[in-house]
Amino acid sequence: MVLPGDGQGIPRVYNAILAAARSERDCEGVVLLHDDVEIIDPDFRAKTLAALR
Repeated sequence: MVLPGDGQGIPRVYNAILAAARSERDCEGVVLLHDDVEIIDPDFRAKTLAALR
């Protein structure tokens, strides 16, 4: 999901992303990355969820 900025700054955009994620019943978490970052670890999801529990 990508939301365009509205000139109000990144916190407002991040809050909109988090609000949208909260409305998804099956959302287990949110990872916000810069557009030049790529997650290449196939176990990223499992490792992240394990770290949060």
